[in-house]
Parts: sequence; structure tokens; C-alpha cells
Amino acid sequence: MNNNDDSEPTAYQVLGVENDSTTEKIRAAYKRLALKHHPDKGGDAEKFRSIYSAHKILTNAEARQNYDDMLEARTVMDMPGPSAYMLDVLDALTKLFVSKRTVNEPSKAQRFEIDIPLGDMYQGGTKNIQVNRSVACPPCIRSVPCTACGGKGKVRTSFNLFRCVSLSADSECYACSGRGISTPCVPNTSCSSCMGTGHLCETLDLELNIPRGCPDGKTFLFERMGDMHDLSRKPKDLLVSVYSDNELNMKRVGDDLCVDVDITLTESLCGFEVGIPHPNGKRLVMEFGESIVRDGESIRVPNKGMPVMTPPDDTTNNSAATTYGDLLLRMTVIMPVDIDRSHSEALRRALDSVCIYDDE
Repeated sequence: MNNNDDSEPTAYQVLGVENDSTTEKIRAAYKRLALKHHPDKGGDAEKFRSIYSAHKILTNAEARQNYDDMLEARTVMDMPGPSAYMLDVLDALTKLFVSKRTVNEPSKAQRFEIDIPLGDMYQGGTKNIQVNRSVACPPCIRSVPCTACGGKGKVRTSFNLFRCVSLSADSECYACSGRGISTPCVPNTSCSSCMGTGHLCETLDLELNIPRGCPDGKTFLFERMGDMHDLSRKPKDLLVSVYSDNELNMKRVGDDLCVDVDITLTESLCGFEVGIPHPNGKRLVMEFGESIVRDGESIRVPNKGMPVMTPPDDTTNNSAATTYGDLLLRMTVIMPVDIDRSHSEALRRALDSVCIYDDE
């Protein structure tokens, strides 16, 4: 076995971690060393480069596995250690397993926000919606060979693994999705379909499976349903976020519901009955009178809010929820604009005889 003590350290040794260290420990070690050896802070650029490359490899699961296999093979075959070629190995693996995927990332998704009735979010179920997307005008489309792959549909990427070993890999062309042709839209000013814009508006009918107790801002993914300006490229993903409307004059705070209630001075002193339309489809009638209701006071009614979605990320389960939020009544006492002065004394005596005030 080759146990040359003069060899440079492995990626694990560069970061000062064990071979079985978790990703979190590796990231923590990298941050600590990066702060110490960053060139902007007077550190050595070559040392920082090895620290950065080691971090890139060991925090990428597939790259780390391949690197570990290489170390194991070196030990079994009594090959020269990675010391002399460590930076070359790290750079090659980084490009092959990390950078390559950045090139093939799909286009950024389109986002839509829609308002739906609070009752639909309470009950759950299927909701049909329509969204518009922009598509290439068929008469303006032209098919030409893909310039990125030369019409082959595949591209070859080569990397120098060692100073005398290179590594090549074929992959689907990211520009034409493997078709070998590009079908860009070339606007024609005389086109009667798109009026020279090159694009048409298309309406999509989509179905949302709303879970019972659906939270505000929940997002639904529709893969490859976004704008499509080039038929050789995959359409963008479509993300639809749903929010409750204000049809019932209720504000949603998490799983709680808040509603403003106006009452008269008489009702605040003597009690009152209030009826509120509820998103469960029923009218909620409540009586209050055991205590005086003050202006600005909030009354909490337990278990009359939204269903708590279980589990939180379930988009298909519409079974009845077992727990609910609360209903908050925010009270506003409406003061009279005037009173009949002939009854002022009688009113004063009545109030003085029944009202109890806190001792200050």
C-alpha cells in the first residue's frame, strides 16, 4: 500500500472532518475554514480553492459517492494517492456532478394567484379554474436544426479527470430537449392570426384538488403548462397559489377567523344576539349577555374557525378534520349621537343603581 506521508490530504482532511461526517458537519467546517482562509481576508488563494472544491464535492450526494468509490479503489489497487491530483479530481467531479445540472435546470416557473371562496377552502373539493398562457403562433413557426447540438439531439461534455485521463459523457441537449431541431417563432408582420406579435393567447382549463382547511398561499404545481414560445423547448411549469376572498367579510389568520361586529351601547350593556354567515354554509347564531362588552374587545369562540388541514402538505385528502381554529369577534360599540333629554335623569338613576365600577 502507498502510505506516502508527504501526500496532500483528501477532501475530508482538507475540511478536517471524518469520512462518515454528516452534511451539516461538513458545511459547518467549510464555513469556519472559509472565513479563515478567504483571499479577501488575507488567506491563501490555492488553499481556499481546495477548501471550496472539497465542500462542493462532499455536500453533493452523488459526487461524494463517486469520490468515496475512487478513494476505495485507490486503496485496493495500491494506486498513487489523490494528493498530486487532488485539485484536478475535485474540479472535474464538481463540473460533472454539480455544474452540469445547473445548465439543464428547467426554465423558471410561471406564477398565478387566484382568489377562491372561503367556503371552498373550508369544505375542500375540486375547483375548476381558467388561466391564460402565451403560445407560439403556428403560422409563424419555422423548424431549423438546433445550433447547440448540430441537429444530433445530444451534446458531449469532456473533463480532464487526471493529467493523463479524460472523462466524457453524452447528455440530452438542453436547448432542443433531444429533438435535434429548433422551432423558434419568427413573427410575420402580415400574419392575420397573431397580428405580427408571434404569440397567441391560449386558455387552459385546470382542476385544483382543494384539501379541507386549505391554507392561504397554498401552491399547486402544473408541470409544463406555462408559456410555450418555442415548440422544441419544454414549456415552463405553472404554479397556482390560492387565497381566500373576502366575500363573508372575514379575515383569516392561520386557522382562526376574524370578523368585525358592531353593537349598540344598549346591547353592550344588556346583552345581544348576533348571527354570522359561516364558511361551513350555515348561519352561526350566538347570544352574549353575561358580562358587559367593551368597545375594541375581542370575543373568542372556540372551534368555530377553519379546519386544521391534516397533514399540512396533503393535497388529496379531503376527509373531515379533527381540530378547528377559533372564531374571533372584534367588537365595536356604536355610541348614540343624541338622547331624549327628558329621560336623562331617569337614565342616570337607572345606571347608577345597577352599574358596578372597578375601584381605582
